[in-house]
Amino acid sequence: VAKKVLIVYAHESPASFNAAAKDAAVAALTAQGCTVEVSDLYAMKFKAAATTEDITGGVKDAENFCYAKEIKLASEEGRLADDIKKEQEKLKEADLVIFQFPMYWSYVSAIMKGWMDRVLGFAYAQEKRYSEGIFKDKKAMLSFTTDCPESVYSDTGINGDINVTLWPLQVRSHYKQSQIFWDPATGSPESRSSMLEGWRTRLQNLCGEATVYFAPLDYFDKEKGFLLKPEVKEKYASNESGLTVGIHMGKPLPANSQTKAGV
Repeated sequence: VAKKVLIVYAHESPASFNAAAKDAAVAALTAQGCTVEVSDLYAMKFKAAATTEDITGGVKDAENFCYAKEIKLASEEGRLADDIKKEQEKLKEADLVIFQFPMYWSYVSAIMKGWMDRVLGFAYAQEKRYSEGIFKDKKAMLSFTTDCPESVYSDTGINGDINVTLWPLQVRSHYKQSQIFWDPATGSPESRSSMLEGWRTRLQNLCGEATVYFAPLDYFDKEKGFLLKPEVKEKYASNESGLTVGIHMGKPLPANSQTKAGV
């Protein structure tokens, strides 16, 4: 079945490696019959800052302004800024969302973070989150470049384990294994070509890949501050490692749980 794919792309230069990775994804997925749409954030001059300008008709409580509350209400009432509405429509149509970006300071770039803050705000709900959220049937993945070799993000590297870095980005939805391009800027032309060829090969079966594990919502007791339920803790008590990177239960972190699907 042909899929609808949204690529949220954040790089200013069309000659960049990120642009090449984005173009490779568009070509490969289109060839498979997928409908691919690209949100080129720099070309769109997408506004990164989450402000009152995102809400038309004024805010409800200007004195005690809370962006999360106001944006949720504005969404329910159809009072969001046009650029947010357009991106949300793309998102609602997509079966798979690929975030293509250069990693800055061990995180997404500012313009990408702005897209997430502003566009995904309407998805937040106290009762329906994570595995039960409104995007529970969608898949997402991170595809990004780094400015350092893989060793820097190892469990003995100076930046620390890449699995810890990825945890807060991937914890809220069904993410496929990240596509990480390690330090393409200092690599040889041959190494960059090899990276892109590996990406093209992976793209041939991307839609059929499993997702990275994350604990489902029903593992947690919402009446007790969304703590793990006692029966869940008991179920995993004999495991040598924790449940996930963030929910480690005081045990060693599960190896490669954010970089390998199904771990």
